[in-house]
Amino acid sequence: MTEERLQRRLAAILSADVVGYSRLMGLDEGKTLSRLNALRRKVFDPTVAAHSGRIVKLIGDGALVEFASAVNAVTCAIEIQRLVGDHEAGGSQVDPIRFRIGINVGDIIIEGEDIYGDGVNIAARLEGIAEPGGIWLSRAVHEQVAGKVASAFTEVGVRNLKNIDTPVHVFRVGGRVEGSQGFTLPPLISDRPSIAVLPFISLSENRNVKLLADGLVEDVIALLARVPGFFVIARSSSFAYRSTTQDVRHVGRELGVRYVVEGSIRASDKRARISTQLVEAESGKQIWTQRFDVELTETFDLQDEIARQIIRELEPELTRAELTLIQRQRPDNLDAWSRYQWLERAIEIDPSNAQAHVALGATQVQLRELEAGIKSMQYGIRLSPRDAALPFWGMVLAAGLARADRLQEALDESLNSCRRDGRLYGARVIAAFILLRLGREREARAAMTEARRIRPALSIEEIQHFFGRYIARDLVAIWSNGPL
Repeated sequence: MTEERLQRRLAAILSADVVGYSRLMGLDEGKTLSRLNALRRKVFDPTVAAHSGRIVKLIGDGALVEFASAVNAVTCAIEIQRLVGDHEAGGSQVDPIRFRIGINVGDIIIEGEDIYGDGVNIAARLEGIAEPGGIWLSRAVHEQVAGKVASAFTEVGVRNLKNIDTPVHVFRVGGRVEGSQGFTLPPLISDRPSIAVLPFISLSENRNVKLLADGLVEDVIALLARVPGFFVIARSSSFAYRSTTQDVRHVGRELGVRYVVEGSIRASDKRARISTQLVEAESGKQIWTQRFDVELTETFDLQDEIARQIIRELEPELTRAELTLIQRQRPDNLDAWSRYQWLERAIEIDPSNAQAHVALGATQVQLRELEAGIKSMQYGIRLSPRDAALPFWGMVLAAGLARADRLQEALDESLNSCRRDGRLYGARVIAAFILLRLGREREARAAMTEARRIRPALSIEEIQHFFGRYIARDLVAIWSNGPL
């Protein structure tokens, strides 16, 4: 095919995929195919036709659809998600079928009935990173539909997509869609550690105090963005909630975050009290709260210092909250072996999923398949050597190496994690344990001192809960024997 013979046109491309298709097929192949065919016949095909779309092809559990209009593509996607949700909710299925959808506007190449090009590839990559029940858009789509579609949109930020040279600015469809009987998209809580900092409430009419409140939020967002492994919602999205009093669970759902930071400022003539709290978005549970009493002197210096104080307190709490969530995400009916099988399926679907390889390795270590687990974690880390989660992954790998009695390698990994993230107290705990096993008690004490400096509330019980009884048992010796 020569360049002269290429046919091109601008189009809106919708890429849709069934979440957990391989798992559903493994449970009951015939029933899954029957359910998917029913959804296509009753929901997908007629909804696409009603919005003037053309189904280009069906790819196993997915579909590629072309539209002449971005507005039609997005309204079609919203309608599909609503109807699929209604259809599955009306049945008695234990595992409801859910779609994830990505939409892009771009130049496409036409060959017969098929289409190719980056315009198509970006839509497919957006679908791949969308949450179950979610609809993710490129900026090109958002610019064409904003104000024309009865939906809220949330800015996700700039993402590097696999095999796409240029980073893509991404938006998410979410919130209430007017005129659709109160329909709201399914929960959009992100699978990765994510946080939003809401505008602080000023309890003073003093204009300078209100400016301080806004400035604090901006600084906290900027500082949190530097924390490895955490995705921070942009200021523009957070400040959309300035004049609202919505439940934090609703805010978390709309923004797609696990955690929300809230705050308030109360001021007198010369002093101010800043109250902040960290809340788990899904449950609304308060994880951490702190007050800061300050003198109102130089506003900018004060703003910078308070923001840094908040981050010093907040960052280790976020790490601890993530560890707690990992512990809690082990359902009673999902033992280590079930997680092992589930992760293997995830890797079959996407062999380049670095996080799945690391998680599989951690599960293998739990099952006492130590060498296989270490290899899986090392492979995952090699797949994504610049990943923001690398300090956390290195800490987990260090713990696995220690269990395999590969102490020097474990120490190297734990110290690398400490260097990569100066606030990851867990890596210091692992390092202290390994150093103690190596007979380097003085260095072990120094590592434990650093861990407790980062997290003053750290306890032996917490270490046992998150890192295991065998680590906590050894660290008791340096916990109370002499000052730390």
